[in-house]
Amino acid sequence: MLYLSATGIKDHLDCAYRLYLRREKPKSAIVSDDAIFGGIVHEGIEKYDTYDDALAFGLAEWDRLKNDNRFLPTKSKPPKSFRKMFKGYYNSILEEINADGFEQAERELKFKIPWRKNEVMLVGKWDRVQENKLFDWKTGMRPPDKYDLRDFQFCFYDLAYELVYGQRPEQFYGYLYGGSLYPIDIPEQLRYNTVKLVDRVADELLEQNEPLRVTGYQCKRCFYREVCHNELDNRPIPA
Repeated sequence: MLYLSATGIKDHLDCAYRLYLRREKPKSAIVSDDAIFGGIVHEGIEKYDTYDDALAFGLAEWDRLKNDNRFLPTKSKPPKSFRKMFKGYYNSILEEINADGFEQAERELKFKIPWRKNEVMLVGKWDRVQENKLFDWKTGMRPPDKYDLRDFQFCFYDLAYELVYGQRPEQFYGYLYGGSLYPIDIPEQLRYNTVKLVDRVADELLEQNEPLRVTGYQCKRCFYREVCHNELDNRPIPA
């Protein structure tokens, strides 16, 4: 069974070897502080219903992950403000989407959907599902532009939601730093494009061809760059 996520598809299209390392050597990843910060914010929103509780968790979790090491000479500071992110969510966004306090919602809802005669499983996790709405929380400091709002992730979620519920969702980009919601519109051309991409990547991965590297500037933001380039420095050319 092949499991495909939005991240996996983007990894494969950017660099097939990155996806190979993500699957085969996940512990080799060197996760950035921004990614650690984002994961803590998401976990805080999932677990806690109040700003104070989420903030306390965020600060404590950062210290646990980054500073609970007596060999480090200085304390590591978060790359962004937990206070700003959680205020944006609890004081602005949550009040907007749950104004009466009675809206039922699923948080961090995982999905697993058969695709193409059960050869492939589409997998992922929605940050918040409320009625027929999907919300995805983002921890960047700048507001999204039109390219952010057409990220493949949202196209993939649109397809997955329709497969599960039989209708397309309203989607929103949750800009936590600014406490704002941005509606996401998926044009028909992108819906068509998404199905074709899922099929194409599935075909290529099911063929089990050798995963090839695409090196360049994108390596700087790859979590697997160290193990990959160490292999390049020390590995003989395959016969």
